[in-house]
Amino acid sequence: RVLARARWWWTTTAVSPQCSRTEGGGRAPTPKVSFRRCSIKGSRSKSAHKERCQQQPHQGPRPRTWSRSPKLSAQTAPPLVIVDTNDEMAAEMRFYGYYAVRHSWLPHRDSVDADGAAHQEVPHGEAELSAWQRITGLLLVVSLLGQSPVFPTKRAVMDRSLGSCQALEARAAKVGGSIFANCVELFMRLIRLRAQPSSILWSRRHFKVATYHLLSSIGAGADRGGARRHTSMAADAFAECIGPDPGAGMRLAIYPHQKCLLALARGGLLTCEDIAGGRKAILAHVRKLLRAHRPHDVDLALIRHFGLDLSEVESEVRALASNALAWHSSAASRGCEQRHPALDRRLLWVLLKFKAPDWWALPGAQLSAWADSLRSSRDGLPLATELGAWMAPAVLSREDVVQAIGFGLSKQSGLEPASVLAGLRHWGVGRSMLDGGADTVLEYIRSLLKKPRSHFEAAVGIAAHFGLPELAEVLASFETDALAALAFLAKVDRRALDGAVAALMAAPGLLKPPADWVAAVDALLSGDAGPLHWPSWALRCRPNCGAGPLLRLAVPVKFVSEAGALEASITELEAAEVVGLDAEWTPGASAAAILQLASRTEVFIWDLVRLELASVREGLRRLLGSKHILKLGFGFQVSDWPQLVPWATVATNMLDLDRLWVRMRPLENLPGLRGLVSRTLGRRLDKTHQCSDWEARPLSSSQLEYAALDAHCLIQVWDLLKPRASDVLAVSTDLGVYSPSPGVGASSATTEDSQRSIGLDGLELRVGTVQECWSLPNTKHLQGCHVDLGPFGRRQLVQGCTITAGQRVLALCNVVPHELHGVLSQGGLLVAYFEDGRRIAVSPPLAAALGALASPSTAVAPAATSCALIDLDTPENAWARCRGQLTTTEDGRVLVGGGALVVDHEPCAVDEPGLGVGGGGCGLGGATFR
Repeated sequence: RVLARARWWWTTTAVSPQCSRTEGGGRAPTPKVSFRRCSIKGSRSKSAHKERCQQQPHQGPRPRTWSRSPKLSAQTAPPLVIVDTNDEMAAEMRFYGYYAVRHSWLPHRDSVDADGAAHQEVPHGEAELSAWQRITGLLLVVSLLGQSPVFPTKRAVMDRSLGSCQALEARAAKVGGSIFANCVELFMRLIRLRAQPSSILWSRRHFKVATYHLLSSIGAGADRGGARRHTSMAADAFAECIGPDPGAGMRLAIYPHQKCLLALARGGLLTCEDIAGGRKAILAHVRKLLRAHRPHDVDLALIRHFGLDLSEVESEVRALASNALAWHSSAASRGCEQRHPALDRRLLWVLLKFKAPDWWALPGAQLSAWADSLRSSRDGLPLATELGAWMAPAVLSREDVVQAIGFGLSKQSGLEPASVLAGLRHWGVGRSMLDGGADTVLEYIRSLLKKPRSHFEAAVGIAAHFGLPELAEVLASFETDALAALAFLAKVDRRALDGAVAALMAAPGLLKPPADWVAAVDALLSGDAGPLHWPSWALRCRPNCGAGPLLRLAVPVKFVSEAGALEASITELEAAEVVGLDAEWTPGASAAAILQLASRTEVFIWDLVRLELASVREGLRRLLGSKHILKLGFGFQVSDWPQLVPWATVATNMLDLDRLWVRMRPLENLPGLRGLVSRTLGRRLDKTHQCSDWEARPLSSSQLEYAALDAHCLIQVWDLLKPRASDVLAVSTDLGVYSPSPGVGASSATTEDSQRSIGLDGLELRVGTVQECWSLPNTKHLQGCHVDLGPFGRRQLVQGCTITAGQRVLALCNVVPHELHGVLSQGGLLVAYFEDGRRIAVSPPLAAALGALASPSTAVAPAATSCALIDLDTPENAWARCRGQLTTTEDGRVLVGGGALVVDHEPCAVDEPGLGVGGGGCGLGGATFR
């Protein structure tokens, strides 16, 4: 209807050329466009119409009889003529848009209610106006498709062509939008306009650019889920693309960009049965492309998407591969790296991977020559490694392959993942041949994803080989780890990211809904919301701990302060499979005031202040000592367990969710409890009463709800994570009489240093190396970092000093973990603060071993004792007592109590950036420590 109105209301005719200003600022002769009113309403000139509009200002919507256009048949409607790019055409389209808004172009229809009362129906103007704007935008795109006129110089032609192409890209991308149905509708209108006589003036290159950018925004759009509701529309557009050009009799054939086919196939979830002509039509199109000897990434991706077998196009791919291999091997013998006109080396390798070497039967001498040239090139070593494994898949025995999967990516294995993958395919190793089955495979894949720049493609290939997409729980873990690896690649290596996406697209099992890898990568690059319909992505993109709705308690709470209620609660909890544990105490207190025990259906809060000591001991012995009950906590071993020393001596089958998170998400930062609840449940955990007086009686209702939520949220998170049995077995532990823990992820082995007391009166300062660091969002100075402490494992710290990866630091280890901005901090760094605002981390001696202790040079090693944890919420703690004794000299050496701070008798110093340890010489004295 809109196009009929355009044909009826305006027609364009070209008259004598006139100079007009181009987008680049220059002036070029372009056809002048005159506007002529159709004879239906009488003829008026453009100037007369403008004068009439000025004299008679708009006074509301026109009546129905004026706004409705007559029904025009194809015989009476004048043809729609599209002229070349010029300012007049853009002005005409802007006038159309203005006129539609000013007069609404929609009649107000009067209707009558059931009781006979007349009223005016509100017109649905927004949808129609949006459709009108899309049509006018498409007409602008069509007007930019004309060939550039002849200019006096060749440079002018090139500049004009470049400018019009850039304008075409911007206009087409803007018109397309992010809604799949709108994009496909405009795309089909554009390719059907090839039948119009005006398409004679179109540029083939511009048409490909327009079609590509019209659909390019689908990948980054927020409505990719809508594509799944328009499969038939996408199939029709796909059939139009691979079909003949309807205007080929008037000019050379014009076809859309090949990437449009891939966008339609993936966006509409097309199968061979959806396309008119089925598998036969798709094969005919692929054969045509291969016979043209101009293959593309998209062509190979289409073969994967529709599950085509190379045997169906055997003659074409064999001729193409042998020709390209001969070219590359001869180029290698000449010592040059020339690009093959049809297949570059990456595309040739992608094509060869479709089949085994025996199927291709290519000359071994040419393959070896090509592999040697790849090894000698600057960036061809990874490709040469994969090619070598593909050429000789039987180099590794079946036992070697199975053993490599069991060891993981470690020095014990010493095997390249590409060789392992080739051996798996050659020997047909399945999950049943491995100890641990799918869990062992997932552990090996996780070890590969820790180095995504070189091993991501191998990890995807191994996951597809073992059929992990068929196992829902294992697939969810793989998707989470893969998304974390893609996020890393998006920050550091875009080229490796493209290869990772290509590897995912080559694994059909990983592309099943709701997985949407392309949209996820687009969101990682652009910062958009991404495919929130995908649970693995939604879990990654949960709101921050400071945002989102509050988590509310949906189960009853029972406050236990008498012996009878205590016995009843023990009976109820003994029947539970999982129990969440948490304790609360007043800051500075040495023992807990209440203990929360939560099942899935209710929460019990034991009043440890009023209950008898013997009754509580017996109850905890029965509950914590039961091997049939899984006890959940968060940092329970480090923070809560020491506060229960008067009542509990043993706890079996204890699992801390922070350790489980590190196990299941090795590539992600460790959140605090609030951050974990936010990421998993999408709710905000209120921590207002964390430091309240828990020994005062009675406790308020808000305090009780806070305490109950801290325990019950652990079960909610546990149910959502759904960990595997191997993960639970790896992180669950039995607790005995309290002793200081080495921290999350640390080794359980004790050393001689960990058993002797610390010379700084309760401070455990150890030498570490920063592995990685990142800035915390919405903070000015805070940084998170992972510090390697050697035999004491790895700690995650949050501190306020600028540090870099690889820097050696002194870490304060015996601190109760605290959550800062959603990130769990398991200690701190020793940082010197200067009056001029500088903050410099203290550096240990270069020869000091990781994990070595720092102590004053004047200290005498006392008898071996354990080091107590420091609660920074307590006013009188070891750090508050010791930091006043720390200072620095003018040359940067750190002093404590008048003596030097040393590690293995070597002094520690402030390292001024760029000057080395203690190299400042001046301006480093009198620092304070916080």
